[in-house]
Amino acid sequence: MNFLPKHKLSARIGEWPFVKALFENDFFGSLELELILEAKKLFSKLSEEMALAIGFVSLAEKQGHLLIQYEKASLFPPSRVLGEIQERDDSLSFEKIDLAVTNGIKALEELFQDLPSEEKETSFILAEKKKLYLKKNWKQEKEIVYQLKRILSQKPTLKINLDGFQALLSQKHSQNLFDEVQAKAINSIIHHSLGLLTGGPGTGKTYTAAHALDLFFNSLSDDGKQNLDAAIAAPTGKAASHFLAGLKKIVKDDWIEKADCGTLHSLLGQENQFEESKEGWLSKDLVLIDEASMIDSHLLLRLLKAMKAGSRLILIGDKHQLPPVDAGSLFGDFLDGFNKHVFFQTIISELEKGKRQETESLSLFGEAILKEDIETALSYLKSDENLEWTEWGEKSKNSDLIKSILHENFNFLLEEEDSLDFLFSHLKRFCALTPLRKGLFGVEHLNSFFLKEIKKLNKKETLVLPIMITKNKASLQLFNGEIGFLFCKDPFQLQKGDRAYFQTKPQEFKEIPALLLPEFDLAFSFTIHKSQGSEFEKVLILFGEEGANFGKEILYTAVTRAKRKLTLFSTEEILKKCVAFSGRRLSGLQERILDL
Repeated sequence: MNFLPKHKLSARIGEWPFVKALFENDFFGSLELELILEAKKLFSKLSEEMALAIGFVSLAEKQGHLLIQYEKASLFPPSRVLGEIQERDDSLSFEKIDLAVTNGIKALEELFQDLPSEEKETSFILAEKKKLYLKKNWKQEKEIVYQLKRILSQKPTLKINLDGFQALLSQKHSQNLFDEVQAKAINSIIHHSLGLLTGGPGTGKTYTAAHALDLFFNSLSDDGKQNLDAAIAAPTGKAASHFLAGLKKIVKDDWIEKADCGTLHSLLGQENQFEESKEGWLSKDLVLIDEASMIDSHLLLRLLKAMKAGSRLILIGDKHQLPPVDAGSLFGDFLDGFNKHVFFQTIISELEKGKRQETESLSLFGEAILKEDIETALSYLKSDENLEWTEWGEKSKNSDLIKSILHENFNFLLEEEDSLDFLFSHLKRFCALTPLRKGLFGVEHLNSFFLKEIKKLNKKETLVLPIMITKNKASLQLFNGEIGFLFCKDPFQLQKGDRAYFQTKPQEFKEIPALLLPEFDLAFSFTIHKSQGSEFEKVLILFGEEGANFGKEILYTAVTRAKRKLTLFSTEEILKKCVAFSGRRLSGLQERILDL
């Protein structure tokens, strides 16, 4: 779409002052105005409220929502979470935007009821059941449900010895290798063509999945064991590698070494429209996916469509973690939808007993965030010794705080002792997390600040710096999110002789010439998104005003990285704003699943 200059776009909407005001205040962008003008050509009866709704659904899509909708007098998502209005007054308030958009959805729904079928077909939007979609998202949503129905209608073709499976399950349960809830989960996810395993941080999802795989393999016939074709994947290389390592602690058979393991993108390969027009092209008997909450709607549809008839698909994740970078919160929608379905509740297994956080107050603080109970959350922050809360103040005070973080947690980089065992033993002790890359408390500024301080204090010939890989390099078995140490004089001007180290197993490391490294960042601090799947003894969260716009999920994710101690650097106003709403993306999948 070719955008006109802003002043020309603004001139073409002169008869709609509300739309024009939102555009001139940068609430709507050029894309929203172009879509409104396109709708104006399609619909002769288009009103300003309809136009507002069309601009709003485009704005919502940019933040990962598949639709907008209203319930009674409330609009979802509310306009206050989608953007800022530079010059707000009584005539241009979020309340008036929400009301106008709600009326616009109602009017568009009435319009579509009377619209000839050929005009509905050519429209780029669709209104139904109090919802407004961009047509492409409506089609994608329907296709996801169709693929779910296809998978659920087929029984797994790779048979197991049911008596043998139950005997092994009972034996391991009697040995207290897992509890009753985990035993039920193992039974459930193996017996269906689609299984969903969920639970909060540290509830034993990987451990339970590993026992399920172990029992599954040992209940196959000899021919089944010989020919098992399996895949183990996750949205990121680091997550896939971490997941495989966790599974191998339980699964000792050779088949797991032969299984395809990598990112979900590598499993599905380069997107090929001809190949993927066919269903069931992925020749796997078993596909196990971790961190399923991070899978966006487009990638999830590709996965579902690829699954061959009679295969087993197991999705593992925590719906309360951060949603994917792109559209949707579909793993959560699956859980909520199937939980209410009279026939398909049994495909869901939920683990509830957390084992990660050794301090009860940290768990209770996380629960209060999820419940949007800000008063309880604040009471823990103000009174519990394992939760430290520091309000930021003057720039000099903030700088002093960051210096104190450096001296308390990164002094080990300056010591003469720099054995790899010594260095890597510190990685799990502390991390500094922030929601953003840019800004005063963004990753880029913090890492730059820490590097300058380390350079001032370093007395050794080379710097020893924590780094995080940001781009996969399969030839070196390095994956996005993996952390190691770089020995160099300057991380921005690498030289021959500079080297990096990464841990492969306990007390085992691999050395890589620094000049061969893929893209990386310094890792004194990293984003909350990058921390998913990790845990640390102590966690510092630097939470600025912009972070509140992500919703409670981003704070919950950061809090649940800590095992013993949490320090939160923020303000009460920001925390209240963050905990007050969910960053979960909207779709119509829950309702569609109930109709299966």
